[in-house]
Amino acid sequence: MIAVPVLCYHQVAPSEAVTPEVFEDHLGAIAGAGYSTVTVSELAAWMRGEGDLTLPAVAITFDDGFAATWTYAAPHLRRRGMRATAYVITSRVGEGAVRTTTDDGPVESPPRGSRIHKEATRSPGPSPWHCNWAELAAMAECGAFEVGSHGELHARYFTDDRVVGFLHEGSGRWSYAWATGGDRRVGLPVHPHKSSLWGARYYHDAALFDSVADYVAQRGGEGFFADSPKAAERELRRVVADWRARHGDGGRLESGEECRARILGELAESRRLIEERLCAPCRSLCWPWGEYTGLSLALAAEAGYTSAATVERGPNVGGGDPMRIFRIPGKAVSGRTLLRALAVGRSPLRSRVAAAVKRLERHSDKYV
Repeated sequence: MIAVPVLCYHQVAPSEAVTPEVFEDHLGAIAGAGYSTVTVSELAAWMRGEGDLTLPAVAITFDDGFAATWTYAAPHLRRRGMRATAYVITSRVGEGAVRTTTDDGPVESPPRGSRIHKEATRSPGPSPWHCNWAELAAMAECGAFEVGSHGELHARYFTDDRVVGFLHEGSGRWSYAWATGGDRRVGLPVHPHKSSLWGARYYHDAALFDSVADYVAQRGGEGFFADSPKAAERELRRVVADWRARHGDGGRLESGEECRARILGELAESRRLIEERLCAPCRSLCWPWGEYTGLSLALAAEAGYTSAATVERGPNVGGGDPMRIFRIPGKAVSGRTLLRALAVGRSPLRSRVAAAVKRLERHSDKYV
């Protein structure tokens, strides 16, 4: 039995670790080793026993729909006659003309992807650093790309009322602002948070947030955390406990019905937009941050998706579950090193061992 590895890239650009030169080296290695390239939907059909693939095969994927996928990555794929799947965040896709690519000459290098995501929490909506609809149409029409959904929002929401930290400069939680509606006041409590497609959303206690933010502002804002962030957080936990002892928890968890309607609505709307604007089927989904639940899977199928990509490791084999496509991160390594990773991905046994090792490493990290 042979498995089909799937590579997961984000932004291929001079500003990233995976530069266009690194990406070209990867594609050269893939071609030289005799791999065919397939879309995720083609892989999913093969897994269901509904189609054939030219083996060995590899699927190349790009998450987030960054404009660099069009300006930098697409020319390399087109020149080699290779195919890929681009997963786009539909709320960040805007209007505009098709921009020039490196085939036409020098193009503007984008900021790093992490900065682009951080900017999106401040200015939700279409972003110039993401592909526009005209570019996605060109990608689909040239035959090099399948366009799939990465959700409508790529947002994170609170999931319960526990306090796991407090917002300050050193907390590094760029995605936190999605859950607070853009509120970035220093000292705000941080609750556990997951992808908006993961499960029920917890709506935080606005009065508690005001009280804690005021407490920190009166004590110097960021300066409150300067000497000892851990001591500051311990103090704020006492402030939260005192507030809740006096006022209770004013937050609210979504009902099951509300949660189901919201997730299904986001999944269906993203798919509808892609199909309407590109006049092409959208059957593949990629879970933001790789986070999903049994409910998420059921609602994705109800919304019309027939495959879903994760960030988990494992073998993609005939008879496997196309709603859990396993992927290998596309890293800044040599083409030769990439081929070793693909060799593991082709072997069901070696893939399962590699996946088990990764799970063990994550589990062990919790106790370090």
